[in-house]
Amino acid sequence: MQSKIVRLLLVLTAGAFVAGAQQARAQEHPEHPAQTKEHPEHPAEHAEHPEHPGSSAELTMDTLGDAIEMFATHLGELEGGYFCVYDEEAGEPLALTLKKVHRERLASLGDGVYFACADFDATNGKVYDLDIFMQQTEGGHFMGLMPTKVTVHKENGVARYTWQEKDGVWSMKAAD
Repeated sequence: MQSKIVRLLLVLTAGAFVAGAQQARAQEHPEHPAQTKEHPEHPAEHAEHPEHPGSSAELTMDTLGDAIEMFATHLGELEGGYFCVYDEEAGEPLALTLKKVHRERLASLGDGVYFACADFDATNGKVYDLDIFMQQTEGGHFMGLMPTKVTVHKENGVARYTWQEKDGVWSMKAAD
């Protein structure tokens, strides 16, 4: 029952970042916040994935990576050995096996929300790149984090959306 609730939560929230996309530069994933006076060494151009989650007060890359691995493993154990998500675009469920969490590619979206990219092999023979979003919360089951959303970023290397930045805030944008 718990796995169905988590999966339903993930499916219901899958489109939240797509709504309200603003006009700005597009990228696959944000690498750094927009260049500012405080951080002129961090231009927000030409990045596929983020390198680090931001300030030192935020989670470390390893902590977020470990939490995502724990979540994928736990959900897989509840679902007969597979990390199961529903692919809204294809209209089909996916049974996945975690290959790798990109620990070098983690991002903070502010307000305690983080995400990392992870690669999965599917039983349908395809490879999927998922963005797994987690939020810091009191009592979070995975190292103080709770999963909030899982989105299919790429299917066999083809991106479904990109990232854009406006006024230091990152959001998803449909791929052109």
